[in-house]
Amino acid sequence: MLKIDPLEASILGGAVSGRVTARPLAEGMPVSVALELRGVDLAMFTKTIEPPNIEVNGLADGTLSVEFNAEGLQDYVFEVHATEDFSINREALLMLVENALSVPVLGKSILQSIGKAAQRRFGHAELSMRQGEDRIIFTGLLADTDPKIRKKLELPITIEILGNEKDLLEILNIEQLENLEGIDFKTGNGVQ
Repeated sequence: MLKIDPLEASILGGAVSGRVTARPLAEGMPVSVALELRGVDLAMFTKTIEPPNIEVNGLADGTLSVEFNAEGLQDYVFEVHATEDFSINREALLMLVENALSVPVLGKSILQSIGKAAQRRFGHAELSMRQGEDRIIFTGLLADTDPKIRKKLELPITIEILGNEKDLLEILNIEQLENLEGIDFKTGNGVQ
């Protein structure tokens, strides 16, 4: 067994830590990765990755667990939650609520709650991503928590994309990962 624990890196203005375990002599050569992200700058993420029609700001923490072997990716779960000053661009928000906007009373209320500003702040934001049978499943929640806001918006998110992780990387144009600068990997005495 090969184990890297702890694995630490600086990325997107924040930090990532975790461990990697590989069993190169076991059947299928399984590898597991467990990472924790802290203080990732979402504006840096948007600028670096350039996801289509999405601009987010604020800081976020999260976790990522990945299992793969010689046959490829077997399982993953990514969960992230905003910890400070989260906002999302109005265009992306309108795409998320597109179906609800067609319901006259509900649509008008949602539009009023979203407002006209280019960026919409939320006091609570969370998102998880995992692979389903034949699709990538995103679930999450955007919610107002400020007691001063009269028309609070609580927006549950469920998005399913037919395909797998390769399709997602293509959709997001993730070759931008090559642009990640300033990744500083630090491994401790944990390499075994």
